[in-house]
Amino acid sequence: MSAASWWAVVVFAVASLTDPLDGYLARRQGIVTKLGQFLDPLADKMLVGAAMIALVALREFPLWAALVIAVREVLVSVFRSFALRKGRSLPALLSGKIKTLVQIPMMMMWLFPREGTVARLQDAVLYVAVALTIFSGLQFLVRSQQGPAEASA
Repeated sequence: MSAASWWAVVVFAVASLTDPLDGYLARRQGIVTKLGQFLDPLADKMLVGAAMIALVALREFPLWAALVIAVREVLVSVFRSFALRKGRSLPALLSGKIKTLVQIPMMMMWLFPREGTVARLQDAVLYVAVALTIFSGLQFLVRSQQGPAEASA
């Protein structure tokens, strides 16, 4: 694997680690805000999205998977934005957090060359990530249609 590929993995890993650290510090210091609940998932989407664009262009990352992930992320962002304008907060659901916890390592795995066992592992994690993406997106859309009392349940 080239030095550039290793640097890509390191940079992506460091960027990925800032997300849980940021959330932990916000909760610890009691500065959780509606804006933060909107921006935090948006930052995750931008990190994964940027990596996907590069991997579709430079590697064999499947365009269909990138489109499924991108459409889900855009829809969730739009619904979250509408909710914020109405004074509602739609923080990430557990399924969305799990989806992100699978997508990030998946993207890191795709930074490695597609050879043998690595390619099979990349494909397996890709299918799990896409399934979680669809599931969490549907769950989020259902919750976003509920009234404020129902959504917090």
